Amino acid sequence: MRINFIVLLVTVALFSFGSCQKCRKIRVRKELRSLSKKEWNIYKDTLTKMHAAGWFDWFARLHQTYFEKIHGTNEFLPWHRHFIMEWENLAATFDPGYVQPYWDSASDFVDVAESVTSDIQTSANFTDFSMRLELGMHNTLHRSIGGDMGKHHSTVDALFMLHHTNVDRIWWKYQNYKEVNMMDFDESLDKKITYFDVKVRDLMQIGQGGLLYRYEERGNSQSINKRSSVDSNSNENSENSENFGENDRLSDDPSDISTILKTPEMSLATGVSRDILKKYFPDLYAGSVNIHSIDLPNVISSRALEYAKNIKSANAGMNDSNQNVTTSPVNNSIPDTLVEISKLNTASPSKVGMGTPINQRPKMPYPARMPDDFLKEFKVDINFYNNFYKEKLDLIDALNEIGYVSPYI
Repeated sequence: MRINFIVLLVTVALFSFGSCQKCRKIRVRKELRSLSKKEWNIYKDTLTKMHAAGWFDWFARLHQTYFEKIHGTNEFLPWHRHFIMEWENLAATFDPGYVQPYWDSASDFVDVAESVTSDIQTSANFTDFSMRLELGMHNTLHRSIGGDMGKHHSTVDALFMLHHTNVDRIWWKYQNYKEVNMMDFDESLDKKITYFDVKVRDLMQIGQGGLLYRYEERGNSQSINKRSSVDSNSNENSENSENFGENDRLSDDPSDISTILKTPEMSLATGVSRDILKKYFPDLYAGSVNIHSIDLPNVISSRALEYAKNIKSANAGMNDSNQNVTTSPVNNSIPDTLVEISKLNTASPSKVGMGTPINQRPKMPYPARMPDDFLKEFKVDINFYNNFYKEKLDLIDALNEIGYVSPYI
């Protein structure tokens, strides 16, 4: 079995080397729903060919074999970053136009989208952040999808790479959040990741070495490549007249997002008390937030939009009693607006949106707790998870009690 793995790995490595030598242009990884028709067809057709060739099974077998060494350890993030690159490079041998997309699931699940932003800003170090990301949105999605996605061989499902590419995107945001985070690993950077002959230090900075890619945020032309030293010019596909797979429940229309952004209680910067910000969003509290310390999708739900429109209608003709609370949208972007108004506002938001009683505002639901049998099977530190889960419940309680209304409800 080990010999077969080595033979196949050499094959993948040769494919990867050839692909990188032919084209050194950086790849732009997009959110799945931002793909053009041409990009979607390349993605779909390539996966069909890879599945027929048995590569789904091979990657799944590798992931399953070393599962315990690459989960619940500091290898989790760098190992999967390389794993995705192996997959993407191999896929490019089937079609040179292939670029691995990601699925930003924050706007599709009832679990609080604001939670990851809190994790980025409150994590004490790399290990703390890695554990939070793995036990939080990573494990929650695997468990919620179920089926093969809830097993050690989850790589047989195409959702695996979409999900883990998003995990990698969030890690890259954390790395760019503070300069000290970029090379933070809490172990020797010369450590080689399990099975692959690759040092961790060679997996820390995307856009360099063999990590020739960057991320493009959904609904926002701004890309997460601030620290990339590689020329990011690429031949972008111009056939973007119709995006793939848009959910009728969500909208990225600039006018809809603007309506949300003009509703004070729907912003973390104007709808949350200073005490809550200090505890869960310390950078927002200090006014030192940047675009990398916020991971909120630039889309909004139909329910949130309906609420905002009702508030706008109910408040028509009324004087704004909170003139010192800035709610002007910036680039019709939720993250950009948060960054700007968090630096400007000094008022307590306790009176924001008083036209709607707090007990009548939509509430965020609790995330489901992962069952103990799942936690044990996946070798999760149950004490850490219990504390982490309680923290998330406390966050939701605090936001609901203050009257905050999430754009993703």
